[in-house]
Formats: sequence, structure tokens, C-alpha cells
Amino acid sequence: MNRLYYLGLLLVLSFSMPLYGADQIFVNGKFYTQAERQPWAEAVVVRDGRFAYVGDIKTARQKAVKGAREWDLGGRLVLPGLIDTHAHVVFGSVMGSGLIINNAEPTVESYLKQLRAYAEANPDLPAIFGFGFYANVFGEAGPLSSQLDSVVADKPVVLLDDGAHSAWGNSLAFKLSGIDKNTPDPVPGAHYFRRDASGAPTGFALEPMAIAMLLQSTGVTSTEYIEAVLSQFLPMLPAMGFTTVFDAGMIMATEMGHEALRKLEQKQQLNTRLVTSYSLFVPEQVEGIVEALKTHQKKYRSARISPNTLKIHNDGTTEAESAAQFQPYLNNPDNRGAMILQGEALAELTEKVAAAGFNIHAHALGERAVKETLDAFAKARAKGHKNRFTMAHVELIRPADQGRFGELDITIQTTPVWAAYGRGHARAVLGGERASRIYSYGEALRKGARLTFGSDFPVSNGLQGLNPMVQIESGITRALPGAAVGSGQPLTGSQLSLARMIQGYTIDAAYQLGLEQQVGSIEVGKSADMAVMEQNIFALAPQHIHAAPVYMTLLQGQPVYHAEQAPAEVKSLIKATAAGQH
Repeated sequence: MNRLYYLGLLLVLSFSMPLYGADQIFVNGKFYTQAERQPWAEAVVVRDGRFAYVGDIKTARQKAVKGAREWDLGGRLVLPGLIDTHAHVVFGSVMGSGLIINNAEPTVESYLKQLRAYAEANPDLPAIFGFGFYANVFGEAGPLSSQLDSVVADKPVVLLDDGAHSAWGNSLAFKLSGIDKNTPDPVPGAHYFRRDASGAPTGFALEPMAIAMLLQSTGVTSTEYIEAVLSQFLPMLPAMGFTTVFDAGMIMATEMGHEALRKLEQKQQLNTRLVTSYSLFVPEQVEGIVEALKTHQKKYRSARISPNTLKIHNDGTTEAESAAQFQPYLNNPDNRGAMILQGEALAELTEKVAAAGFNIHAHALGERAVKETLDAFAKARAKGHKNRFTMAHVELIRPADQGRFGELDITIQTTPVWAAYGRGHARAVLGGERASRIYSYGEALRKGARLTFGSDFPVSNGLQGLNPMVQIESGITRALPGAAVGSGQPLTGSQLSLARMIQGYTIDAAYQLGLEQQVGSIEVGKSADMAVMEQNIFALAPQHIHAAPVYMTLLQGQPVYHAEQAPAEVKSLIKATAAGQH
């Protein structure tokens, strides 16, 4: 079991949520409210889980009922409870439960050496599951089963790449999953298996539907397994200041993941509000999608679980050369990526789902995917639908499309730290001009777009990427934690202020999820969700923000994390995570 799960276990053991019947007064804080009329306050009163007063200390004490408990925050900065607008909580906890590949030396030899060490250290595992290799290390042929067979051949091995859009399996994994040369690709050209001249799989599965088939051999997608790993991972969320998280797809574990979450909520182990999604991977799902959404929502909606969104996995990634582009990838003139749904089919799906009252969260990286998704959303807006439409990742936007996000009320959802990477592979396969425009959303913002932030956990470097302070710093600097401004992607007018970053993690994030009347700001009547910071990040140099720890997190006015009640080992591990040493 890796350090991530030891950390989760320590947090579970070290902290239980107290309940207070009387009012609570929180005083001597620097409350950054995100409320236009009152951006700052020094005290709040919490009653029945909601803010009953926001303002000065004297009035707060007058407003509270007799016997209220008073908390002195010691001048600490208080933010609204933070919201991650795109994470894979369920699938990410599974991915983090096995071999975590270290890319300090990204070579095939290093990956095989790490697999050998892991297999020797865990001889009783019936299967090996791992995560984190760089797919572009292998060249055009991609990773091969024979490479893994040379290390482990007597048990199934499946490793996912760092973006979770491809998987590398050994021969036994393919055999036990029933995948051979006669097995059709789930979605030819989009979700498929790399094959040799005879049609036999070579060891590389691309995109979720193909990955899901291969994972059948590992046994990591059972409700019991998911519940076990979730119970140890979930405490990490309030430890980082999160009170609400959007799970942007449980991949092949949607039903089992929701069952596991429901069981944990019944055991009072779900200390974060979760908005969840139902995933569409293949065109065949379209016909019954509305009924599936309704059934799913009715079955799993609860006090802390809100299944209200369709997630469309519509194109791939630049790394896998599967993001949908107008111009071909330079290393393959026949490849422009692929989309699951396009044109009128995508528009009809959008209309159908919007009419049923659900939000839509569409994965769109390439220029073509972005443009066609905007077109589909535009048709739904023209018919009067006000649902929350979000486009996730939005790696490349054509200049002509920059203004459409604001015009159509389409949220751009992104992961700031991705703009910190050098993108050598992107330059090689897209060319310098396109690569220079990656994550250039500054013009869209200036034209009225709404921008929100999420970790895409676990694919932005695991726990480090989950940490919102890491993401906030990268949004300001477009660089890795502690690095010089602009040392990753070009700035392209897309550097963001600290205020804008916090906005994207709070009130704008709440808007994306349709929760802005309930959370996202410290205002009377809203849920008393707060993240109390140990340091005032407004007073820090940008390159120091990533290491700023959370002192306390409150959900509906109740502490769900408190640094003073966590063992020294926990605080040490959180600090190491912020420093990128997880």
C-alpha cells in the first residue's frame, strides 16, 4: 500500500466530525467572501449549518444565540469551501492503489525495472495494476505485451498512462479479458486496440472503452475494492480545503463507484459533497441516455451525492494523438484524431439531455472538438435551454471561437498546472504555431468567459496535482511549483491573478455545478463551507503559494479536517505532497 493510502488511513483515525447544536461564532478571521457587496468580513455566525450572519465581530456576538460556541481563528485567511470542478475521485482512488510509476527517468527500461521491484515486493497479488507511464516514450509502435511479459508473465498486468487514456497490458491480461485478433474494437478509430499485421493486439489499448475491457482481468473494479480504497482516500479532500468535488467520470465503475459512495455516506464517512456524472463513451448509448440519467439520479441522489450531469468523453488527448483537430498530426498525415459524436448527432444529444434537465460536461481538447461542441451548445441555447454546459480541458481554441464561450454562457474548465509543462511532444506532433496556443484562454476570459479549475485527479501528478494551492500557483505563473514565471507554456495573455484563481475554485465553480445559490461564497443563507488557511496566500510571493497548508475545513459549519488534531506524520506527509515528494 503506497503513502497516499497510509495518509488517508491516518486522517480517518485521527479525526471524527463533532456536532454542535447551538450557534457557532467564528471570529478574528480574514474572511474572503466572494460576495460582491461585502468582499471581506471579520466574523460569521453559523446556525443549522448555514451562515446566519457575515460581518464584524461585535455584531456577530450580538446576533448569536446564548450559549454559542466561539472559535477564534487567530487572524487566519478564510476562503469559501473550495470546489474541484473536474476530478476522478472514484477511479483515481483505484488508480492510486497499485504501482505508481516514477517518471524521473521516463524510459521503457525504467518502467520495467519499477514493475519488477513492485512485483517482488508484492508476491501475493493476484494481478498488478499501475498508473503513470508516458505513452510517447514508446514511439509509433506503442508499448508491447512482450515487454511486460519479460518481467511478469504468470499474472495479469495492466498499467495506465499518465493521462489515463491508454493502457499497457501483458499477454495474460489480454487473454483473461478475452481480447484477441477476433475481438472487435469498441469504437473503431477512437476506442481501440493497437494490432499487428495479423490483427492480434500488440499490448496497447487506447481510450476508456478499450481500457475497460482490458481491466476486467485485474479485479480492481468491484464495489468492495472501490469502497476500501475510497474510504482511505476521501479524507484527503477536506485536508486540502475541498468541501465540494465534481467527479467527472468513474470510467467503467459508474455503478460500483456510486454504490461504494452510498455505503460510505451511510457509515458517515463521506465528508465532502460530491456532484457526480454519468459517462457516455459510444454512440450506441445515445438512444437510452435520458432514461439512464433519470434512473441513475433517482437511485443515487442523497444529501451529499448529486448525480446531475452527463459527461461526454468526446475526443482524446494530444499525448495519444487522438484529440480531434482540423489539421492532421505532423507525424501521420492521415490522423486528425477522432470524436465519438459530431455535428448534428452531438447537437441532438445536447438538446435531448438539456430538455430532460441535466447539465453537460464535455471533454474537448482539440480545435475541432472545441468548435463542434460550441456549435452543439449554441443550438441548445437557441432553443432556450439554460442548463449548465461545460467544456473540459479546452487545450486548443481557434481564435474565431474565443468569444463564443462568453456569448453562450459556456464554462471553460481546465487544470492550471498543465500550462506549466514544456509540451515537447505537442510541438513535435502539432507544430510550433498550434503548440504555442495550448491553454491560451486569456482572450476568452476578456470576452466574458467563465473559467473554473480542477485537478483531473489523478492525472496531474497525483496528490500534488490534487492540491488546489499547487494549481492556484501554476495559474498565476504558468510554471511548475516554485519555478520562474512562464517557464512552461507561453504566457499568451493567460496569466491569472490570485483573485481570479480563487474565483474559479469557489463561486464560478459553484455556478458550473448549478450550486451557486447554495455554496461558493460566504453569504447569509448559504451552506457554511469554509477553508481556513494556515497562511494568508495574498501575502505570499506566487512561488510560495503551493506550500500553503490548510488549517481547518468546515462543511455545513462542522469541522471535517483540523490540522491540530492530525498527527505530526499527517502534517509532514501533506507538506511533502505540497513539495512534490509524494
